[in-house]
Amino acid sequence: MPLDEGKRASVVAMVRQEVGRNEIARAVGVSPTTVTRIAKDERLSFDRSKTAQATQVVSIDAKARRKALGSRLLSDMEEARLRLAQEEQARGFAAVAQGLDALSRSYANLAKLDGPDTSEMNEMKSAMGAFMELAKAVAETQENPFEKSGADAARRDLTDS
Repeated sequence: MPLDEGKRASVVAMVRQEVGRNEIARAVGVSPTTVTRIAKDERLSFDRSKTAQATQVVSIDAKARRKALGSRLLSDMEEARLRLAQEEQARGFAAVAQGLDALSRSYANLAKLDGPDTSEMNEMKSAMGAFMELAKAVAETQENPFEKSGADAARRDLTDS
């Protein structure tokens, strides 16, 4: 069924007044697709600057939330690192090391989203290298790495990092 000429004229007038597509559709009682088709038929276009600005604001907000989440993940990693240094049981050590590994992977994935500022991520990777070596030793031997020779040095390395 063809569109009523009165509705068509209303759509055209509202597009010329730079009313948004969805707002026009609601006001006239047609679908947004119909509004777009009418505008295209009349060689009219919509002002996309408001959409671009809104998208930019959403992007900036998301980046700020990711940064805050990254800071919380780093705090959680620090707490897990301290727990790892205090853990005396092999099973508990392995569990904390697994949690620390999961946190570090989450942080690394989050850091990839916002690009080249990797200073915090490189710091985290450096600290994780030592932790993962200890975790592998626990997994392979199922012994507490602090009971082996050099246990005091290993404990100091964990608490000083």
